[in-house]
Amino acid sequence: MKRFTAALAAILCLIMTGCAGDSDNSPSGNAETEATSPPPSITDPVGISKETRGTESITEESSSTLNENIPEESVPDEPTSDTQTVDIPAADVTKQIAAFDNTFLGLPSVDKVYIFSDAGKSAEIDGRVCGAVSCYDEHEGTLYYMCDFYISPDGSRVYRYYEQEERFAILPEEQLTRLDPVRQSLDDIFSASAKLYNMFHPYSNGAVDGIDYEADPTEINGETYFPVTNTTIDSKAMLLDALDRYFSGEIVTALMDTNKFIEQDGILYVRDCAEAGSNPTLEHIERKLTELTDNTAVFTEHITYQYEAGETEVKEIVYTAEKQNGLWRFTDYTAPWTLY
Repeated sequence: MKRFTAALAAILCLIMTGCAGDSDNSPSGNAETEATSPPPSITDPVGISKETRGTESITEESSSTLNENIPEESVPDEPTSDTQTVDIPAADVTKQIAAFDNTFLGLPSVDKVYIFSDAGKSAEIDGRVCGAVSCYDEHEGTLYYMCDFYISPDGSRVYRYYEQEERFAILPEEQLTRLDPVRQSLDDIFSASAKLYNMFHPYSNGAVDGIDYEADPTEINGETYFPVTNTTIDSKAMLLDALDRYFSGEIVTALMDTNKFIEQDGILYVRDCAEAGSNPTLEHIERKLTELTDNTAVFTEHITYQYEAGETEVKEIVYTAEKQNGLWRFTDYTAPWTLY
């Protein structure tokens, strides 16, 4: 019995010693706590702190790499508040006009090289201050003035100035129109009709586009003529068609009888003209449509002239247009230059 009791005591001692050894050999003193504690929340500040540090590190590395690869001079400067707006130099305005082709500008010869020069002036057109560029045709070393063009500061709008009508026409222009007092504006009616009528001015070819002064002059009926190379009107048939759009047959016949234009061997020629003395300056024109019926339109024009002595004079012109075969034409037309 004593031996049995001693053996039982020895076995219990061994069991207790083994349990203590398992506890001492555990890898961590709080292994169980780690296993049973909940995972950190996604809003845990520690988690955010770790993400933020990683992002800043990546950003700094990327920025450093970009700065190493991009040359310093290729990085544009930041705009400053004291940046000043500089007007386009006159030379740039001239280049802008020269960049347009002759067809767009309405110049007579498509392939000819015209001379452009800063006119040293400007005008406000449609709310824009436009710079002026003068156009010249060169012939045998002499420059012949043709017209002035005006271009907006951004180059998006180009105008041609018609000195006799005192008007600006936005380009490109419609080449040939027809008289219609119901739909056309007064400026459109008289700019087109005056240009055609002024082509027959006895002492000026300023309204004639496309005179080829580089060609050898041709003598016809004892007078000197030059060929007309304007692609819009370069034949007698085209000239008659253009005149028929605004004038009655009687007016067209009277103009053609002046022999200002003659066609020979299929070529349209215009008589060479020399300016005759000085003319008064046309200061102001006021136009009104004073009467309009189904078949008749009457226009009244008051023109203010200024003479060299400083005196001014106002003259009145009355124009009459009639509907003939369904088409409007002037039957009574007096050009301002015929009054002096």
